[in-house]
Amino acid sequence: WELPDGSQQTTKEVKESEAFRDLLAKKNELTQELMSYTEQLKQFRSAGKDSGQGVIPTDTKLNITLKSNRMQGTVELHLMTSNYSVIRAVVIFAEHLFDG
Repeated sequence: WELPDGSQQTTKEVKESEAFRDLLAKKNELTQELMSYTEQLKQFRSAGKDSGQGVIPTDTKLNITLKSNRMQGTVELHLMTSNYSVIRAVVIFAEHLFDG
C-alpha cells in the first residue's frame, strides 16, 4: 500500500490502521448513544416523572420486516417495538437496495 508521500505501508500497519478506524467508529457510536440517553433524561426531567414521555426503556427491541409486494411493485417495511413504544419517524437510506 502506498501512502501519499510515496512510502509503503506494511501489512501490520494496515491492520493497525483498520483496527484504529474500527475503534474510532465504535467510539463515535457510543458517544452518540450517550448523548441520546442524556437528551432523553433531560426531556424526562423537564416533563415530570408522571408523564413518562421521552424515555425509551433500555431493553426495547425493534423488529423489522421487509417484504416485497410484486402485485403493487412496492417494498413494504414493517416496524414494531417489543414494548409497543410509539415510533414517530423513520429515516430510510435505500442505497444499493435495487440493481441499476
